[in-house]
Amino acid sequence: MPSRETGIVACLPFFEGLPRTRTGTIQRDTMKYFAMFTDNGNLAVENLVNDAIAKRQSWNEVQARLSKLSQKKVDGIKRYAEATDTDVEDHVYAELVRAKNEWDI
Repeated sequence: MPSRETGIVACLPFFEGLPRTRTGTIQRDTMKYFAMFTDNGNLAVENLVNDAIAKRQSWNEVQARLSKLSQKKVDGIKRYAEATDTDVEDHVYAELVRAKNEWDI
């Protein structure tokens, strides 16, 4: 029987193609930390940030996406409610600034 984490990952399309261990869980050493409560939460935010960087979205657009993620329900439960917490937003903003500095080089 798959773990609960694997079950959640399986129902979210943006987890497809990520490195997995032999048991099917996501390899944690490939993930960035965004102060989410779970590895799946950190991965969801990392995916959001990578997409925002690729699209060169503004901070307001990224905040709106974090808000939408915080409202997302899996099996009727908000799994990422902390996505709009200040600590999470600070980590996301720092990653966006790092990316912007690379664009300006």
